[in-house]
Amino acid sequence: MKVDPVELYAPHNQFCGPGVPAKYHQTTWVSEMAIRFITEQRDKPWLLSLNPFDPHAPFDAPPEYLAKINMQDLPMPLFRPTDIERQKDFAAIDQQTKIAIDPYLRQKSQVALEKEHDLVASAAPDSYDALEIKANYYAMIMLIDDQLRRIVDVLRDTNQLENTIIVYMSDHGELLGDHGLILKGCRFFEGLVHIPMIFSWPQQWQSNLQSQALVESVDVAPTLLEAAGLEVPRYMQGKSLHSLLKGQAAQHAHKKHVISEFKDSIGGPQHSDHSHGSMVFDGQFKSVVYHGHRIGELYDLKNDPGEFNNLWDVADAQSLKLDRLKYHMDAMMATISAGPERNVAY
Repeated sequence: MKVDPVELYAPHNQFCGPGVPAKYHQTTWVSEMAIRFITEQRDKPWLLSLNPFDPHAPFDAPPEYLAKINMQDLPMPLFRPTDIERQKDFAAIDQQTKIAIDPYLRQKSQVALEKEHDLVASAAPDSYDALEIKANYYAMIMLIDDQLRRIVDVLRDTNQLENTIIVYMSDHGELLGDHGLILKGCRFFEGLVHIPMIFSWPQQWQSNLQSQALVESVDVAPTLLEAAGLEVPRYMQGKSLHSLLKGQAAQHAHKKHVISEFKDSIGGPQHSDHSHGSMVFDGQFKSVVYHGHRIGELYDLKNDPGEFNNLWDVADAQSLKLDRLKYHMDAMMATISAGPERNVAY
């Protein structure tokens, strides 16, 4: 059955609401192309990277998946009325939503339908229903789960699963109304930077191992190289998780801290600051520096997991701030290029 894609998508050009049926969805297409690839005849190892666009704005999950979710059962975003005022201090820093609004008001999303898809996806509406957005987001993830299950089933049916490494992860999260904001940008709240990372290799790695260790996306490459028996280049800044996954290393200790960085990653004239921000988190304290700006953020996630109390300008926290800024600088300096390999000690 042939379907005209222009005609198919024409009625679904809204920021939030039911999208095309799952059988026509890009996530489904990605899995079908993956299955086609992994069932091809070959006598060599293979590597495949799958990149479904979802979960992502516009929030337009397949209607049959959206129907599985009762949005009234979903938790409201992390929000306090003070968020509206404190986010005004960060208005100069690039972010797809700069004006925080009360997500508890649950207003209907308003976006001009004549905009092209990419603009609908990246232009935040002036109002939105936070639970409607969250329901669509979760429904998109459900579709991804089902399509990944299809791929795993094919790997099992073709006797490849036991010796296939699967890495399930994301590049970033979504604010989903937390602190009155949606989408993403130069912000480092947990909803944006704390992403899933799931590994599977039944033949070599432990099953059902759950670790609270601090890990980073840069750890994936050296993990795969070591697992494949290849040398990890000296200039790689990531640290392999291979021993941890095998159960041969401390389960909850991998790194002293993790780093996240944003540098001028939103285009368009409305984002003219070309913002550069960096975050360092050691498991308790999170420091955020917006380079070129006086403002910053400092949170104690042990006592403030919702990141409501910014200690950056709190008088009683200035000693802590100086200590964490020194730690932040040391952490960032450790990420500079290793340069050419040294042959002598000077």
